[in-house]
Amino acid sequence: RGPATWTPRQGTLLSFGESLGLQLPSGCRVGQCESCAVRVIAGKVAHLHGREPEDPTVCLTCQAVPLEDLVLDA
Repeated sequence: RGPATWTPRQGTLLSFGESLGLQLPSGCRVGQCESCAVRVIAGKVAHLHGREPEDPTVCLTCQAVPLEDLVLDA
């Protein structure tokens, strides 16, 4: 799959991925179960609610939005 452009209207990375037809893991959708965790290969994200994961190479897609161009291992 080629690059896709995210906009704030598309919500979190989980919602954005699902809108593209990707099947991403998810559970609670509030960032507590961490089942939506994916590795960040390049770029930076911010988490909308709660705290950032301890590992900066991981993002919780149900809470994360991109801060710059982003590549995920999803």
